[in-house]
Amino acid sequence: MTIALQRSVMNRPHRPSRHLARHLPTPDVTPQRRRRRTLQRCSALVASLFLGTTQCDAPAAVSSPASASPTAATTVADVNSAGNAASSTTAPVVIPGPDGTAVAGRCTQYEDLLMIHAPAVGWDVLRMSRLAWRESQCWPAIRSTTSDTGLLQINDITLSFLNEALGEPVDRTTLTDPVQNVRAAAALCTFWASNGRSCYQPWG
Repeated sequence: MTIALQRSVMNRPHRPSRHLARHLPTPDVTPQRRRRRTLQRCSALVASLFLGTTQCDAPAAVSSPASASPTAATTVADVNSAGNAASSTTAPVVIPGPDGTAVAGRCTQYEDLLMIHAPAVGWDVLRMSRLAWRESQCWPAIRSTTSDTGLLQINDITLSFLNEALGEPVDRTTLTDPVQNVRAAAALCTFWASNGRSCYQPWG
């Protein structure tokens, strides 16, 4: 009897007493709670992104499209302003007349044009700049009483020749364009130089 009782006691699962249970380590549930809170925050964040609402638990680095749009608009404005500044420096506006020149007695605002379209026989850019001042005071649309037009005062008597030489329509209206006027002057310079005369013959 005693042996059987001892065996039953030994085979019974051991259960600590309430006093001992207080001192035994309890399973740690903190990671489970953390995972649960993380899942709740993630679901709230996803809901806020789809619904367009802001959650308190959302990270500060995440912003809604509405809050990001002002930054994008500012960036585009900065790019546009930078592009406008670059274009204004690379392509300056040419001011006609005496107000556009940097040196009195010359049409400095058109000297680059005189250099680009200089004839093959060559001409002195500074001299042509002074001639443009003398002839038109740097006004490309001026028309004289002697039937001369534009920056270098091209005379109507040369229109038929210039139509053929430039390969485009040339008249008193088109000659108000500084580019065509300078090209017409270059064609006249070439004509006189090829005939043994001075390149500056048309301007005396």
